[in-house]
Amino acid sequence: MNAKSERLRKQAADNGPGSNDLLAMANSLDEKSREKRTEAYQVNFQINSALYKENKKTIASLQKKNSAEEHKMHLAFLVKDSEKNVRRAEDLYEEGLMQKNPTLKLGTLDNAEEAILLAIRQQQEIIEIQRPANSVATTK
Repeated sequence: MNAKSERLRKQAADNGPGSNDLLAMANSLDEKSREKRTEAYQVNFQINSALYKENKKTIASLQKKNSAEEHKMHLAFLVKDSEKNVRRAEDLYEEGLMQKNPTLKLGTLDNAEEAILLAIRQQQEIIEIQRPANSVATTK
């Protein structure tokens, strides 16, 4: 949509005075593009939130099985930091949805997505650290 919008704007610039229709179509395409991007952020956020919750269950299960002390402080930091990042993501997501300015809206939703993806990466690190410990513990 953005490429078509740009082509219409270029045609409008070349056509001079009769270009109002082309500019209106370009503006309409820009608005539709922003709406679709917002929808995509919403779907991604729902998917990432579900993944975060599933990872949280996996981590809780692994923590019950894992009694090794060697990584507990690092794991505790990662858990706390991932929770902080997901709260930040949720706040940014809500703020982004309420934004009236389309540029600010998309920027804030992008920041929310980055924050939740960071939380998920931290969870994945926790899971990777705990899984080897569990596999060693279960073979003894």
